Amino acid sequence: MNIIIVSGRLGADVREYTTPSGKTVVHFPLAVRKSFKKDERGEYPVNYFKIEVWGAVAESCKKYLGKGQLVNVRGRLDTGTYIDKTNGEARHYTVIVAAMVEFLSPRRYKGDQSAPPEDLADESLYRQIMEPYDEDDLPF
Repeated sequence: MNIIIVSGRLGADVREYTTPSGKTVVHFPLAVRKSFKKDERGEYPVNYFKIEVWGAVAESCKKYLGKGQLVNVRGRLDTGTYIDKTNGEARHYTVIVAAMVEFLSPRRYKGDQSAPPEDLADESLYRQIMEPYDEDDLPF
């Protein structure tokens, strides 16, 4: 059985690609804390995972997610090999192909929307269920 569940913060904004057949796929790095103890430099040790999302879930990620937002990802591990164009060597990769992405931070709004809908305007609910974080504590 190949199932993985990880929770973390986006290490960069979502990158969108369209396949030749017209399908949407997005990629983003996910920073996941290794432990809840800070290291000798006062930082949390972090693992970075490459996340790949397809279809309707990818469209939602593209629309609402950005760097630093907290998500829960459920999917499967996928590995592969490709030939590096610069030196012709075989390279191996591992990626998490997401079946579900749960948004744990308030939505980001792009375009001409000046404010979130009323049901999301009060962020007190998010503050109650999420530990507060300082931008300086983010590992990216």
